[in-house]
Amino acid sequence: MSTLPSVRIGHAEALVHAPVRPAEVTNKCALCADGATRTLFQVDGASIVKCDDCGLVRQETRPLAAAAIYDSDYYATDNPKGGYANYFLDSDVNRRTFRDRIRAIEQRYGRRGRLLDVGCALGDFLLEAKTAGWDVEGVEISAFAVA
Repeated sequence: MSTLPSVRIGHAEALVHAPVRPAEVTNKCALCADGATRTLFQVDGASIVKCDDCGLVRQETRPLAAAAIYDSDYYATDNPKGGYANYFLDSDVNRRTFRDRIRAIEQRYGRRGRLLDVGCALGDFLLEAKTAGWDVEGVEISAFAVA
């Protein structure tokens, strides 16, 4: 049985377009699930915490309807706070940056291998890594980006 909260679509859309931060729920530690935390700092009203048990640093809360945040407006908007100004127009710059990152990874580890990109957006990093000879997989929460 899923422990994720159930959200009606209409409600999720309302959260995305709300002028304040969307409703959030506590984000448990992904490594040890119940570790006590201490706050390190704040970013845009969100607390960044460190788990006292395992040391994982993470945001203390997560949006209740996270998938609804990453619609087409997230990838091309007049207000890029929390998104991209225009992912499509910046694609060449992004791909160049990704090529540099792939080279840095290869220099550090001395080889190519398997690569998992969590939050892969439109997949540009995966495309560059595949071109460079990596075995790639990606996961993305945005239905828009996946399509």
